[in-house]
Formats: sequence, structure tokens, C-alpha cells
Amino acid sequence: MKNQYFGDKRDLFKFTLLEKLTQGIDPVNQLTCVWLLTPPSPNNDGNQHFREHEGGSDLAAFLRECIATGRRDVREFARYMADRPGTYISFGDEPSQYFTASSRTGYFESIPDSALRSAVVFFDPDNGLEPGTTVSAAHLKYGELHSVFDRMDDISVAVVYQHLPRIPAESFWPRTADRIRMVLNCPVGFVASGDVALLMALRDKVSQPQVNAILDEFKAAWPSPLRIAGPS
Repeated sequence: MKNQYFGDKRDLFKFTLLEKLTQGIDPVNQLTCVWLLTPPSPNNDGNQHFREHEGGSDLAAFLRECIATGRRDVREFARYMADRPGTYISFGDEPSQYFTASSRTGYFESIPDSALRSAVVFFDPDNGLEPGTTVSAAHLKYGELHSVFDRMDDISVAVVYQHLPRIPAESFWPRTADRIRMVLNCPVGFVASGDVALLMALRDKVSQPQVNAILDEFKAAWPSPLRIAGPS
């Protein structure tokens, strides 16, 4: 995640779905964002503004306000969540402590246990999960995801942001979901919009039918085409 992109089209997509999962999965009552915040880029290629027809919600209005007032900072999301039911925990949101290759060892161990109870735990790396080649601070390693997932209680869900590389979407999204399923040994699904997806890994006592119902509702309401595979 980079602060310079906060509030863009991809944030509208991911925060909308995260809010629906947090409010719709019983008995989840907490959203934990693990930001993996990295320094700004010299270019602004990743900035994707959403169009008027894509954002008529309170969340869209909030994100527009952040952009208009120059508050492009993940710490601002706490203002929006303050008016929502449940608990919100923001981890790794300080620009003075960017996520780096050297800091990653202790980073995930530092996530408090309280952030992993009855929670949707969202991981927001720049690019997504580690590729088969070079791993950088832009990636979340599968082993790191596994280490946190093992600490989560049985009524929590892990959600990972993933950017589409130069691989056909119809093969990449299912293949990545299969890899997570193999590593974590749990039901995994995904929702993809354009070149980004959120991959969801469910702990033991999370209802798959309940998650599928949330995804169906989200697909019916979202203004752009989605590619969805329910957890299995």
C-alpha cells in the first residue's frame, strides 16, 4: 500500500467488500487492516480514480473528500470506521516505519493477538503474494500469511490484496487461490475487479454459505463486472 494512492478506485472496491464481509459474517465484529505501507513512488501510474456512477455510497463520498482535502493517508480510514459498528484496528500505518525487506521478520509477529479475534484480517501489499521470482517489500510471503493465519481464531477470515501480473486473469486468479488453499489448508475464494482481486481464506468455523451470500449481494450491487469464485 502507498499513501499516494489512498482513496482511489481500488480502495473503493476493497473497502466496500471488506465492510460487507465484516458486517455480514456472524459473529465477526472486527476489521483489522495490516497495511504493509511502502514509500511513495516517483510516478503516479497506480492512481485509479473512480467514476461518478461507481461511487454513490458514504464510503465513496469519504474517499472523495480525502482526495479533495489532500488527506491521502491510510490513517484517515479510521475516521470512516469510527461511525461503523464493531472494532477497527489499523496495523503498520505509520510512514515513519515503512514496511521493508529488512523489517519484515518481526513485522507479522508484532500483530497483537487481539487483532486476530472474530476478525476480517486484511493484508494490503503493493503487489500481492510472492511471485516465483524476486520477492520484495511489495509482496506478502506465503509463509508470513500462514504464520498470521495460524494465530487467528476459528471465526476469522484472512483477506489478501492481489494485483494481476502479465498473466491471463482466467488462469491466474484460480491458480493463486489454489496455492493459498494448499498452504493454509482451508476454504479459499476470490473476487476480482479488473486487474485487482481480494482473496479470502476462511478459518474452520466460518460459514461458507454465509460468505457466498455476501459475495452474491456484492456482485449484484457493484457497478462493474466482477469475477467471483466462492470459497471452496
